[in-house]
Amino acid sequence: MKYNQYINTITLRYYSNTDMLLKHYAYILYITVQAQSLFHGFT
Repeated sequence: MKYNQYINTITLRYYSNTDMLLKHYAYILYITVQAQSLFHGFT
């Protein structure tokens, strides 16, 4: 029972971290695209 609870906690933590990571990655990707379009605007 204790082991199962431990697994659930790890899984929950992993998924929330993955969600944060995906949002972070999407944000970086968005910034990169914005910067590139801005850069192409200059050249």
